[in-house]
Amino acid sequence: MRFLIILSLTWTFFSSSLSSEIGSLQETQAENLLRIAEEAYKDQKFHRSIEEIKNFLILYPTSKLKYKAYQVLKNNYSRLGRPEKVLEINLYQYSQEPTSSQGLNAFFEVGKLYLQIGEKTKRKKFSNQSALNLFPENLPKKLLWSSLNGIF
Repeated sequence: MRFLIILSLTWTFFSSSLSSEIGSLQETQAENLLRIAEEAYKDQKFHRSIEEIKNFLILYPTSKLKYKAYQVLKNNYSRLGRPEKVLEINLYQYSQEPTSSQGLNAFFEVGKLYLQIGEKTKRKKFSNQSALNLFPENLPKKLLWSSLNGIF
């Protein structure tokens, strides 16, 4: 009986330790892949960088570096003159995290991008649908509307 208790305690300790090591190994691998994508971007190899970021997002969807990866992806598409792809990424980020700082940044970028690509009616429709639901309890609507009208 004592042997089984010792064995189960050892297994519990070993499995939690192993799980922790696997998590840190995955994060290191994620960092390396993101670094490769960033280097490709710096070398103006935008298509390669985009592919590396897509691989990163598939392999490490819960990485703490996900926001940085999206930023590099948006930078690549921006340098390639593809504002519609940047818009698509920002819309996705906003839909995933509408109340986080990343989601709010994406929200404001969406408005700017709609204006950049000449979609004023879509910008207005998006703002009207989304703005009142951003932080209704934290931001007075009057303040929100005045800031939106000033920005857009």
